Amino acid sequence: MAPIPSAVSDHGPSDFVSRWSGCSESEISLSMDFLAKSWLARSASLKQYVALRLQRKDVARRVWLATSLPESA
Repeated sequence: MAPIPSAVSDHGPSDFVSRWSGCSESEISLSMDFLAKSWLARSASLKQYVALRLQRKDVARRVWLATSLPESA
């Protein structure tokens, strides 16, 4: 078997395993659920932010068009 390069062995699976050592499966599952829910919340917030920005840009464009068009005689 070939030796594992130091770059891989320094940050390999042992770091992940040591992070969860002493934790029960339910604690790990709760932690993963929390991370997933917080990611979903951030994703929803980002979607709302983008929608609001697009709506504001559309309103600004409409105002600009309405004020920049010459009045018809």
